Amino acid sequence: MLNTMNYDIDITKEPPADDTARQYYFIEKAKAYVQRESEELGRPLTFCVTTFGCQMNARDSENSVESWKRSVM
Repeated sequence: MLNTMNYDIDITKEPPADDTARQYYFIEKAKAYVQRESEELGRPLTFCVTTFGCQMNARDSENSVESWKRSVM
C-alpha cells in the first residue's frame, strides 16, 4: 500500500475520506504547523514525554518519540 501511495497531498483542501490518505494528510498539516511555529520562534520546537509504569511502557514511549520525530520533524 505504501509503495502506491500518492504523496502529493494538498493540505489546503478538505481531508480525504480514505483512512490512510487521511493520516498522511494530517501528518503533512502537522509538518507545516511545526515549520511555521519554528520559523516564528526562531528555533526548533521541542516536546517532552513522561512515562509511568513498567519497562514496556518506557519502550512504547521510545517508539512513539522516534515515530513523532520521523513524521513531524
